[in-house]
Amino acid sequence: MRFITTISVVSVGLAALSCTAQISGPGGDDGSDPGAAEACEEVQPGPSPLRRLSRFEYNNTVRDLFGIDTHPADAFTPEKVALGFNNQAASLTVSPLLAEQYMDAAEAISVAATADMTALLPCDPAAAGESECAHDLIVKLGERVYRRPLSADQVEELSGVFAWGLENHDFATGIQLVIQAMLQSPYFLYRVELGGEAVGEGAIRLDDWAMASRLSYMLWGTMPDEALFDAARLGELSTKEQIAAQARRMLDDPRAHAALRNFYGQWLKLADVTNAEKDPGIYPGFSPEVRDLLRRETETFVDHVVWESGGGLRELLTASYTFMNGPLADFYGIDGPTGDDFEKVSLPDSKRAGLLTEAGILAAHSMAYQSSPILRGKFVREQILCMPLPPPPNDVEIIPPDLDPNLTTRERFDAHRDNPACSGCHN
Repeated sequence: MRFITTISVVSVGLAALSCTAQISGPGGDDGSDPGAAEACEEVQPGPSPLRRLSRFEYNNTVRDLFGIDTHPADAFTPEKVALGFNNQAASLTVSPLLAEQYMDAAEAISVAATADMTALLPCDPAAAGESECAHDLIVKLGERVYRRPLSADQVEELSGVFAWGLENHDFATGIQLVIQAMLQSPYFLYRVELGGEAVGEGAIRLDDWAMASRLSYMLWGTMPDEALFDAARLGELSTKEQIAAQARRMLDDPRAHAALRNFYGQWLKLADVTNAEKDPGIYPGFSPEVRDLLRRETETFVDHVVWESGGGLRELLTASYTFMNGPLADFYGIDGPTGDDFEKVSLPDSKRAGLLTEAGILAAHSMAYQSSPILRGKFVREQILCMPLPPPPNDVEIIPPDLDPNLTTRERFDAHRDNPACSGCHN
């Protein structure tokens, strides 16, 4: 459960902190609120809105449905980033352009999926009959596409789509139209969670099919596999023990590693590392090649902490080691590896510790010609502490103070802290 442990520290743990922070009352000897723990143990499920698949999830789901790894969602309009992440349900709207892109992708996927009819179909249309074989496909494939059994009305509607294609074109066209209809259905594009029994006022327990999708999209960023579908059919995703057993199994799958990288890539804004630009006159050692190695350093470090070290947030922020190869060791100016393979390197405590002192993170949150305590402080405040800063005053001039060889960076930025209009955030 190392993955869950780390994620719980990063997200659930922060949620717990916000819960305790909202509870008032007399504190204990250690300054804690004795009623906080009890209050946070209450069932607080929160809203469960329809959540559209992100591009990452769409690509993975199409791959696992049809074995097509062409990343069709890469051509979709990018998701809106909210609170640092691109999977916020309220922000995942569908524009007319995205709807058209869904249609184009569905058409291309249906052609690729029907290239090998023998592998796709659950039966032989020549022996079973074309309409009967199409019906079997709709029921079986539909359960995987919609991530739950189809209703009688849904089967009837899709059978009508097939019948039109067969009558006006041919069998293959009818199957392609069925796939296109499925891939443009909200039951595919959204994670539709239908509830089971009520467990309190305004709260219901997820049914087994919804739980299967919750698990798979949280831990893998894709649809359930056959083992999860089997568990849902048998009603074996109802207890904590059953869910934990599936989670442990899923964490041994490589898809869990990819899902974690997608999470912390957004959390740590690693795209900013990839896009960082530096003035070669001020930072002569910084190059596109070094920039790529810096991102790889962070990815290798986080992967090691989670999957091999068993550490959590504390180790991510305080570890006295990192990973680098020969070129990166030369960039840092330390004795380390000499080859191209990344190796674990111990670092002196007085120099560096954890994520926030890795050069990629520092480079991503600074200017092209100087460091920036402002950008770095904003990153820590918003991404690590989950505390968004308000926008600056409308009349403020956002101009960093000029470089001065006689002043340290801290001294140059003291003016921001002395100005009453700025000090609220800059302090």
